[in-house]
Amino acid sequence: MNPDPDFSSGSGLLVKRGLYDLISLAASVANCSIAYIVRIEDPQDKVIVAWPKGFETSSFPAKLDFKTEFSIELPDGTLIAKLGLMDPEKIILRPEQRKILQGLCKQASTLISIALGNSSTKNIEPPNEKENILSSHTDSTELVESEERYRKLVDHSPDVIAIMFEGKIDYINSAALQFYGAENISEMLGRPILDFVHPDSYSVVLTRMAELELGHFVPPVEVKFLRKDGSIIEGETRAMPIPWKGKTAAMAVIRDSTLRKKTEEALMHSEERYRTFIERSGEGISRIEYDRPIPLNLSIKEFNEQTTKYGFIAECNDVMARMYGYESAGQLIGKRISELLVSSDAANR
Repeated sequence: MNPDPDFSSGSGLLVKRGLYDLISLAASVANCSIAYIVRIEDPQDKVIVAWPKGFETSSFPAKLDFKTEFSIELPDGTLIAKLGLMDPEKIILRPEQRKILQGLCKQASTLISIALGNSSTKNIEPPNEKENILSSHTDSTELVESEERYRKLVDHSPDVIAIMFEGKIDYINSAALQFYGAENISEMLGRPILDFVHPDSYSVVLTRMAELELGHFVPPVEVKFLRKDGSIIEGETRAMPIPWKGKTAAMAVIRDSTLRKKTEEALMHSEERYRTFIERSGEGISRIEYDRPIPLNLSIKEFNEQTTKYGFIAECNDVMARMYGYESAGQLIGKRISELLVSSDAANR
């Protein structure tokens, strides 16, 4: 069995926070609802961190049905954990998203290795001075490279990623330029976060900032922002507390929800037009669904038998209902096709 990482205190707790930040970023990149990092153990897998549930992972099942997962391996190829992504809808990742998620797994591997080192170095004789110098140099180089990779991932994220420290923006990535309409990042650094928030969202943002400063986790929320030209832009905002400059700061991931909302509105209007057309049509219109798929390679007789047996009215208008002797569509919906056809009629065989 692999040694168990120590996440309970000290640097282990910081590692755990780092892992949480990584999976929250992974959830943003993959646009999923839930993300986990699971430690691979015998006899069962063990949740280390879960987004958006924070560190309280004891209520999560040990065995998780990941919809999408990525391996987290040590440099020697040993599988130590998995990054799991879950969503009610199927997660379809583009190549660039997969590349970012694989990079995050490398970051997670480095962090978990630190925790493993904390718990597995007991009762081991310290290396001699020369080995210690070489080891320190290697660890330092790996840490610098790890931080550089993480910074590149954050800098090139399509979502806005910002760190708010003492009420002001202390870091923000390049995606904010397009979101805010600025020409340079320096236009935003050092300014109060409320400078970029629409007054309608002041209360929400201030409440969340207060919770984050106390180290509490907050759920995703829609926030109205003000762009440089004064126009309004809405963003789905996820935020979490992180250690920063010896204190607690808030890291926020903001995704432009304008296109999603326009798509949802267009779909809603399309459905309204469709329903209006069905309801006002002078012709009988219905939509039939089946309890099971009907093979297309059946004989005509077998096909008719199965469509009659497994088909039912899923949707119809009042005109269609009256054709079958009902007063309204609601009375016809759900009826089996076999109930509506005259079995003695040769045309229905």
